[in-house]
This record gives sequence, structure tokens and C-alpha cells, in this order.
Amino acid sequence: MTASHDSVIAVSVSAFAEMVSDHTPAPGGGAVAGVVAGFAAALAAMAARFAIPTATDSAGHAILLDRVEELRIRCCSLAEADTHAYAEFATARLTPTADGGELRRQAMAVAKAAAVIPPFNLAEAAREIAEIGLELVNSGSPHLRPDAYAAAAFASAAASVAAILVSVNVSADDIRLSQAHAHAAAAAHAANRAAGAVRPPVGAIWA
Repeated sequence: MTASHDSVIAVSVSAFAEMVSDHTPAPGGGAVAGVVAGFAAALAAMAARFAIPTATDSAGHAILLDRVEELRIRCCSLAEADTHAYAEFATARLTPTADGGELRRQAMAVAKAAAVIPPFNLAEAAREIAEIGLELVNSGSPHLRPDAYAAAAFASAAASVAAILVSVNVSADDIRLSQAHAHAAAAAHAANRAAGAVRPPVGAIWA
């Protein structure tokens, strides 16, 4: 991310897409995954709002709404954090090597450790969004089931990307690796269940 770029969460969707397509490595996949998860949470929030007035458990859906709104804000913040973490890593790579490279190695190790944090946290948040999406498919307004499914599906994709980004920044024996992939697998399971619940029978027409 160059100094001329604005915050990834303070620009229009079109401007963000332009930032991603620019000839710079950040914002990249992690930031996009964070934004996608944020939109997934927004879809789930919409579905929850429509469910509250008519649901048998309106209080429970109100709790889901509050939680998914927290997750929406968190995911957008993680998109921002991922962009800055990559920028710090890119800066560390430019550390002079006049001392034989030790200072550069230390700087890169610190930056790499920091770069793991946003995608790891995103994998966990996206898993929860996917599971809330599934819950809303099953218990929310029938008219919003496709949107609740979309929330689960987009969150699952974000969790999968986040897990891959964790894997390229940690060693094979780092517990966060297995945890991130577990979050991604759980999100995918939720999205698949949501798809099964919302998909019409063959030959059916959407009402």
C-alpha cells in the first residue's frame, strides 16, 4: 500500500477495487478477504433484522444481529490491519544488509509474525459469520434465505483464503495453522449445509 492510498475501509467499493488492481502488492488477498467477510456479515445482519419482527425467538435473533454487527466491524478492521501488516513486511525486506543481513532477517521475522495475526483472526471471525448465516437460513425469514446463504458462502470463502495466508507465514508445527484450517473447514461445512437448506428441488421455480 503506497502512501497515496486511502484507508481500505474509508473508500468506495469501486475505489477499493482500483486499489487492489493497482501495481502494488497491497491491499491484496488478505484485505479482500476481510472486506468480503465484512460484506458477508452485513448480509447476515440484514437477514437478522428481517427475522426479528416475526421470529418466535426474536430476542435470540436480536443477539445474533448484535454479534454479527460486531463481526462486520471487526472484519473490516482486519482488512485494514492486513494491508498495513503487508506494508510493514515489504518495508522490512528493504532493510540494508551491510551487517551481513542479520538486521534484515530480524526485521523480516518480526514483520512476518505480525502478518499472521490479521488472517488468523479473520479465519475465526469468518467461521462465526458462516455459522450465523446457516442459523438464519434455518430460522430467519424465508424471503431472506438466499441472502443468509450468501453470507455463509462468502464467509466460507474468506475463511479459506485466510487459512491459506496463515499457512504461508507459519511453520508446519505452529498450532495456529491447524486452528485456521479448522475454522475454514467449519465455515465450509456451514456454507454447504446452508446451500442444502436453501436450494430448491430440481425443476422448482423461485417464488
